[in-house]
Amino acid sequence: MPEKPANTLGAQLRRRHPDRIPVVVDVRRVLGDDARPLKLLVQSDMTAGSLVYAVRLKIKQLRRDAVADHSALFVLVGTYLPPSSHRVSALPRDAKEDVVHATCVLESTFG
Repeated sequence: MPEKPANTLGAQLRRRHPDRIPVVVDVRRVLGDDARPLKLLVQSDMTAGSLVYAVRLKIKQLRRDAVADHSALFVLVGTYLPPSSHRVSALPRDAKEDVVHATCVLESTFG
């Protein structure tokens, strides 16, 4: 008997948008504990550096004073910091949801 395709949100999005990858970014460390995760649908050929740029822009749209220009924003996938040239399609995904889960961390670059 053939297996039924997974009916998760990630699988549904992949069927509707085969050239896109769903990414969920936890921004509680940047925006506070009451912040909701960012949900993005990015192109599969997007690099991790472009993902960091898109997340920074989205955070600035939500709260302008959250990320200063002199602060470094890191997007971690699990405990892994992907190189900026790494493709989002190659990042590890959650096995159940077929979604890339990431976490944002801020570092002050000037002391």
